[in-house]
Amino acid sequence: MSFRTSDATHPLPVFFIGGSGCTSLRAYLGTYFSAAPEGLEIIGLEKTGVSDRATGSTCSDKFWQNYTYDNLLRRNVAALDHIAQRFDVDKIPVIGTSEGGVLALKIAASTARVDRLALLGAGALSQRQELRLLFDERGQGQAIETVFARIDASPQSVEQTELGLPHRYWASVLDQDPAKFAPYVSAPTLIIIGQNDQSVPVASAQLADALIKTSELTVWPDASHTFDTPSGTQRDAVVSMAVRFVIGAP
Repeated sequence: MSFRTSDATHPLPVFFIGGSGCTSLRAYLGTYFSAAPEGLEIIGLEKTGVSDRATGSTCSDKFWQNYTYDNLLRRNVAALDHIAQRFDVDKIPVIGTSEGGVLALKIAASTARVDRLALLGAGALSQRQELRLLFDERGQGQAIETVFARIDASPQSVEQTELGLPHRYWASVLDQDPAKFAPYVSAPTLIIIGQNDQSVPVASAQLADALIKTSELTVWPDASHTFDTPSGTQRDAVVSMAVRFVIGAP
């Protein structure tokens, strides 16, 4: 799936890896990048089992069976290689948001394909560590440990869910540890996280910034995980900042 920000004959490719769930890229890619500069082709890989223009309210059985960290990583690495060959370039700017940020971080650490990298609402703590921090802040530390115990007891179950996602997905991602590979990222990296993010702790983004030698961190004031603030959404400003960074624009 791709979205062109203008009718340029030779657009610059930017690879995008989105967040969790089964919403179709076709349903939101144009809106998400509406503030991006002209002359770009934003390209993303649709997840397995996601129907055209799906809103994410209901996910298919095929999606749930294939929705694991390893599958997402493998397919996005292959997609990035394919796009590089299509555009006849060695490297491509990459933007990853939330779940996609963790994948983008791994790809940037393990391949030479990433030119410049932007991570939105993502960091370098494992998801198990992130959830512990978030639930401890709410005084619900024991509750999340109970959730972890249920997942660990039946890690391959697609029918059993926690926090809206199947055990199979959680088991594949909970203990992936970005801190182990973040130091290997050499691409210039911009990390943006909301000050009031309730899905990814700011500490996770701060750790990524500390581990990546070529990074810079912006903590967006009063913003949530989706960059909403009491005065209105800041998403367009955040996405514009990320796109301009990865394409090297002022």
